[in-house]
Amino acid sequence: MELPQLTALLAGRRGHFKTESGYHSEWWFELDRLFDDRVRLQPYVAELARRLAAFPADVICGPMTGCAKLAELIEGELGRGARPV
Repeated sequence: MELPQLTALLAGRRGHFKTESGYHSEWWFELDRLFDDRVRLQPYVAELARRLAAFPADVICGPMTGCAKLAELIEGELGRGARPV
């Protein structure tokens, strides 16, 4: 899995950005765009799920502001319940 491919899925832009936390970054990512092409995203979800499988969890949770979609995809890989919070 190549980082440039993941960056492309995130619609990454380079520049100077000040985040809501007050930190500065050279990158800006449109996280909602990440889920536009689930076929291309699937290998990354599978790898993340593989790494998370080592930790006992009955449910995978994610906030409704974007990560609920990711939690749902990981749940599909792990076969566990997903709940948006």
